[in-house]
Amino acid sequence: MLDKSGSIGVNNWQKQIEFLKNLTEHLDVSVNRTRVAALQHATKADVMFGFDDKTSRKEVIDALDLNIHQQTSGNSKYHRALNYSLYGIFKPPLRQKARKFIIGLTDDMDNQSLSDKTKQYVREADEKAIHVITICMKLHTWDCAEASTPGYNVSVHRAGKLNEALPDVIQLICPCK
Repeated sequence: MLDKSGSIGVNNWQKQIEFLKNLTEHLDVSVNRTRVAALQHATKADVMFGFDDKTSRKEVIDALDLNIHQQTSGNSKYHRALNYSLYGIFKPPLRQKARKFIIGLTDDMDNQSLSDKTKQYVREADEKAIHVITICMKLHTWDCAEASTPGYNVSVHRAGKLNEALPDVIQLICPCK
């Protein structure tokens, strides 16, 4: 889940895209291995591509490249994106033995986003065996922890430092290639 709110700006949007491309380089993307979906969120969530749309690492990276020059606008509504991921992206039938993750990027947790709804969706994800990794840019670690599966929070001081979080994220989600 990429943050496309107005506070992100084009440069930080591009840094999020680059981070996801770098993460994808570590994944064995295929129909029978790792599947990837992407959505962008601000006031509402929009699917960039679903799990069945891209079946190789190259296809995922190419799709991310197509979105690198988008404009950003709207307010961060992280809880809405989390809800959409749970019920719009992770819809049945889910692969039972596959490890499942939602990786969310945000630079803002307004009072509504860091609300009981966010915590509820994190609990619902846990009930579905989906781990939520929220990468907070510019936020305090405790803000991130409340929006993540326990033990799965990652913080960076700004979007320009996203790639510093890559080893932590890889360690949380792997086995990788």
